[in-house]
Parts: sequence; structure tokens; C-alpha cells
Amino acid sequence: MQGRASWHRWGIAHARAAWFKCRSLLGSAACLLAIDVIASLAGLLFWGAAARLYRPQQVGLASALLAAITLVSSIAGLGTSTGLARYLPQAAHPHRLLSSTLTLNAACALLVGIAYLAGARAWSPSLAFMWQNAVYAAGFVLFGLSTVLGTAAKMAFVARRQAGRALQYACILNLGRLLLLFPLRRLGTAGLVGAVGMACAAATAVSLYWYLPRTLAGYRPRPWLDTAELRAIVPYSLGSSLSGLLLTSTRTVLPLLIVEALGQEANAYAYTALTIGALVAMPAAALATAALAEGAHDLRNAEAVLQPATALAVGLTLPAGTIAAVAAAVLLLPFGAGYAREGAGLLRWLGAVAPLTALKELHLARLRVQVRIGRLIAWSAACALLTLGLSAALMPRLGITGIGPAVLAGEGLVALPTAASVLLGRRACGMRARPGTGAAPLKIALVCSHGGHLTEMELLEPAFEGHRCFLVTYRSPRTEALPGRCYLLPNIGTSPWRLLGAFARAAWVLGCERPDVVLSTGSEIAIPFLWLGRLLGARTVYVESCCRVTAPSRTGPLVYPVSDLFLVQWPALLDRYGPRAQYVGGLM
Repeated sequence: MQGRASWHRWGIAHARAAWFKCRSLLGSAACLLAIDVIASLAGLLFWGAAARLYRPQQVGLASALLAAITLVSSIAGLGTSTGLARYLPQAAHPHRLLSSTLTLNAACALLVGIAYLAGARAWSPSLAFMWQNAVYAAGFVLFGLSTVLGTAAKMAFVARRQAGRALQYACILNLGRLLLLFPLRRLGTAGLVGAVGMACAAATAVSLYWYLPRTLAGYRPRPWLDTAELRAIVPYSLGSSLSGLLLTSTRTVLPLLIVEALGQEANAYAYTALTIGALVAMPAAALATAALAEGAHDLRNAEAVLQPATALAVGLTLPAGTIAAVAAAVLLLPFGAGYAREGAGLLRWLGAVAPLTALKELHLARLRVQVRIGRLIAWSAACALLTLGLSAALMPRLGITGIGPAVLAGEGLVALPTAASVLLGRRACGMRARPGTGAAPLKIALVCSHGGHLTEMELLEPAFEGHRCFLVTYRSPRTEALPGRCYLLPNIGTSPWRLLGAFARAAWVLGCERPDVVLSTGSEIAIPFLWLGRLLGARTVYVESCCRVTAPSRTGPLVYPVSDLFLVQWPALLDRYGPRAQYVGGLM
């Protein structure tokens, strides 16, 4: 182990390097995460102000209208935004491809918007009044048009590794809707929707006529339809569009179901809880988008991007989801006592589901990179049908809280393939051979606490000779004096909150270091590193403490399911664990 650095010094230096390294997964994901953080926090401020300025019925109707516009833009987009992320990096004629995509999106947005309003009486009677007012109808259609064009422009920025432009789009949109919310208050629901629509139109115009020409040199937006260019992207995009339409059902169709089943006021409470739930799952969505864009630049090494993205997504959403579940009422209280009382139950469910959402997002990102459109649609349809079907069945009895178990069932179903690969030990790549066999040495993460567990790790040191190792342990006077490369973390102890924080730190360390093996002698610090190491594709090894003679430790049973090699130092423990436990003698 060479060149020691503490967690703090290493974290600052490598965070800066990852951010500015435009070709890395961490750099792209960090920028996308910043975009989503700003957009989501601004959204919370917007809806918090709306809850104070407008009646719950007005907020509920406005949220239903915005959900309908999101549905229209999702259909009209045809999935071409995802298609741009997948095909624009390798396009022979990027200008033609982008202009053709935007032209197709604009035409579809106009047609789908008009068709939705014309049939609103059939599928959404509460919004049928829009068709009878020419101003409302025109605003609805133009809002959908600017939304679909803005979405395509943002994805073009990401595909060209200029995600900062998308951040500027988000700033214009969110600042604009906050500023317009107050002067348009007298218009009621129309003012609430209009604030978002006008801000979206301004952000889209700036992106099309100012940012895109600077992202693609010499590009000028103009109507252009090149069928040869579209022929390469449309089949993939249509499949992705259907998948995306199904996946966004909790933000589009579900609010409409709530309005019809429970009323506008209940929809306001549910919509706020769902918005905070989306904020909790935001790191997973950002990492999935970054993994898709980065994987498209280097298809042969796409799996090397997807594995660390999965580990990072789980490591970040687990603590965030736990906080949301525990403090649901507190998070909703700024919106009003009614929001805290009615929406807390739903938000608790959404927080608990967040890690499964991370696994789901990365599983679908893998299918998109591999262009397995049939499987992508099948998994998305199963998630949507299960979520919407169970929600419709449970809401009459449980209210909006019934949406929670439905989301758990839908997200959990799609997360199963990734979870099964972790628990069953399925890998995309095998381990490298030991030195002397013609292969590079292994990179090994040595994880342990700073007391007797560290002593046991030092006794194992001869086994690591010839390999590249780094140590992860707790900060203490003893560990600060250790030679070699160390990451010094705060002591977890028995605090569940520190354990959750350790998941985020473990995700960062493992995602950057990419070890081949994660080996731990205990104690609780092993939990986040072995679980996330397994997600990352590393081999995992756990050595039970020599102090455990007849009874397992608290950590052992928690890491046994994800340990490729589980060693005990006393034969009496073999019966307390499963068949993977092995006894090969003691260290002392």
C-alpha cells in the first residue's frame, strides 16, 4: 500500500477531478445530479408557495393539468430524446439528425396536444373545459410543444457532454416560474399553470437559439426532415418512448386517477408527496442517464460504466430514502398541516422504495445501451400495470397511502434482475488471475474497523503480497499513523444514521477505486462495502472475528448473502451459517 491520504483530503481532490473529467461517469452524473437537485428544490419552493397562495382545489387542478401536459409531451417526444443520447455521439451528420428530430417532435406535439383536448371528455372529464376555451386550448398545446422541444435540446447537451447547458436551461425554467407565480396569482389555476408554461417557453427558446449553436458548431435550428437520418433512430426511439411513457405513469396517469377517485384536494396531497419521492430517487435517475450517455460513447466497455453506476445509485438513495421515510411528516409540514397529515403515509412508502428504484433505473439503462427494446418495453409495462392497477384497487380503502404498496410492487418487480444478480453472484466479468499467470495484479479493498478487526487484517497482510491494496477503516490515532494508502471514515458504531452515511461514502470510494476484491474482517463497516462491492461486480470476502466461537456476530448474518467467500475461525460456527461458510483455521 503506497501513498497514504485521508478520506477528507482524498475526497476533495477527487471530487474536483471527477467533476471536471468530462469523459468519466462520475463527472457526467455529478452534473446531471446538480441539475436535478436545483430543479427539484426549486420545484419544492414553487409548490410550497403555491400551497400557501392558492386553494388546495386550485393546486390539485393545476397539478392534473401539468400531468396531462407531461403525458402529451411524453407521447409526442416519441422517445427521441433517449435516441439522441444513444445515437447522436456517433452520428455522421449530427446537424441533420438533430434538426430532423426537433421537426418531428414539433409536428407530433401539435397533433397530440389537439387530439388530447378533443377527447378529454372521454378520458379526463375534469379537464374537458379546456377544449371549450380557445385561449386555454392554445396555451395547453403550445406548452406541450415547448416542453417536448426543451427535453430534446437538454438530451442533445448531455449526448455532446455539455450537461452544463442543461443546467442553465433548468435555472431559467425554475427561476422563471418562481418569479411569475406571484404576479399571476389573481388568475387562479390558469396563473399557476401559466407561470410554468411561460418559463418553459423562455428556457426552450434560449436553448434552441443560443445554447445549441454553441454546442454543435455551426448549427442553426430550422425545419428539416431527413428520413434517412430518422430511419436510424426512430425504431429505437419508439420503443424507448413506449417504455418512458409507461415509466412516467406515476407522474402522468396516476394524478388523473387520483382526481377522479378521491378528488382534487387528495391529488394535491399526493402530488406533493410524489414530488418529494422523486427528489429522493433523483441520484438514481441522474446516474442512469449518465450511464446511458457514457455507454453510448464506448459500447464495448459499457458494462464497466453500468456497474459502478448501480453501486453509486444504491449507496446514495438508501440514506436519502431512509430520511424521507422517518421524517415524512416533517418534510411535508412546510406545505401545510393537511399535507403533513394526509401525505406522510405515502411518502414513507416512497422513501422505503428508493433503493429498489435505483436498481430499476440502472437495469433499464442497461437494456437501453444494449438496444434490447423488447425487454425494455416488457419490464416497463409490467411496472406500470402493477403500479396503476394496485393503486386503483387500494385507493378506495386506504386513500392516497394505498399508492405506496403499489409503487413498491412495481419498482420491486423491475429491480429483481439486478437484485438477483447480486445475491446469486452473477458477474459480467470474472476475476483477474494472480500475479505470475500473465495477468495484472488484483486491486483489493481491505475494510475493517480500527480495533481488533484491524489487528486481524494486519495478520492477513502476507496474503496480499504482489497485489494493489488500499485500506478503509475508522479514523483514530492508531490509523492516522498507519503507512500505506488509507481512507479514514467516521466511526459508525451502533448509529443507524452513520451507517446510512457510510453507504454514500462507500459508494464514492468503490465507484472511483473499482476494486476487484472487497475483503473485510468486520465489523459494521463491512455492511455497506460488501453490499455495494457486490453491486459493483467485485468478489467479496468476509472473515468472521476470532472472538466469535459459537455465536455469530451482528455483522456476519447481514453480509453472508453477498459474500463469495465467508470464512469462520471456529468450526462450531459452521452450523450457524449456511453452506457457503468455510472453516480453514484461525488467524491467532
